[in-house]
Amino acid sequence: MRAAAACGLIVALAAVGARIAQAAPPTVAVLDGLTGFRGQQFGAPPAADMVLAETDGSLKFYHRPTDRLKLDKAALTEIIYGYYKGQFFVAILKTKGKVNAHALLDVFNDVYGTPTQPNAALPRYAWSGKVTSASFVADSAYANAKAAIVNNAIDAQHDADVAGQP
Repeated sequence: MRAAAACGLIVALAAVGARIAQAAPPTVAVLDGLTGFRGQQFGAPPAADMVLAETDGSLKFYHRPTDRLKLDKAALTEIIYGYYKGQFFVAILKTKGKVNAHALLDVFNDVYGTPTQPNAALPRYAWSGKVTSASFVADSAYANAKAAIVNNAIDAQHDADVAGQP
């Protein structure tokens, strides 16, 4: 009987702990826990089911025809996976329409916390983690918006390589 009661207490405590963990405030630290996006690991080559959409020097951009174009309540028009020297480093999420743009921004705020906004007059926001960062940019009417989740190390390597070019 005591064993059953103790087991019940452990299950109840685990459930309370899970609720407390879910109630934790959003923070950019969540970004640093990301290892990729939708199963694609940062630093990995393109998955076999990806289709090349664009090449720009050492950058290649792919999309996945089977991707679900939804993130929480935001309907997406496109998800683009960016690679530098064959390594996945950025996921770009695009949306159209004010409702979807605000829904996408809400998802990022809800998960990553309060962003920085360098210019309060422009709908441009950033969440800067140590390992991974995110951004959101919309036109002034929020008719078109895009958000990105980027691996900082590979992005810095790209930036350094570009800066070193004549």
